[in-house]
Amino acid sequence: MNLSQKIVIKLALALCLAVSSQVASANILHFTLTNGSTVIDEFNLDSAAGRADGAGPQYVLFDITNDALGYNGVFFGDSTVGGWFGIGNIVSGNIVSQVISEYFSPALFSRNGFSVDVVAGSSYTAGSRHVLTVSNVPEPGTLALLGLGLFGLGLTRRRKA
Repeated sequence: MNLSQKIVIKLALALCLAVSSQVASANILHFTLTNGSTVIDEFNLDSAAGRADGAGPQYVLFDITNDALGYNGVFFGDSTVGGWFGIGNIVSGNIVSQVISEYFSPALFSRNGFSVDVVAGSSYTAGSRHVLTVSNVPEPGTLALLGLGLFGLGLTRRRKA
């Protein structure tokens, strides 16, 4: 192993340590709403960044990103409203103008603060055959480590050739 390879390896290790030591600032979840095999909508939200929905205290509102249909808000109701949720655009008074709505049991929101009570890697089924699937969105640090690893593999293969 020559000096330039040793330097590259040390820099890569230092970068990995720096990236992996950063604490995650958000719990970004990806939601996919399907009906049978048809995807109806997909969006991302920060599960810890909810706020009071203007319709009342039993609802929590989230800004959503990367929505497949272009909406910017979703709300979840707690068990007192039967697990109701709706997707649409946020209008005045922090209310979501519902375009898609559904009831899920169990409710996906609990009154433990402004957060959504779901588990990544799970699916929730509504009475009308709608299924809401929740998954984690990789954090930028994870993607950086993946890219660094692929770069290192490519460098190693190039040196052997």
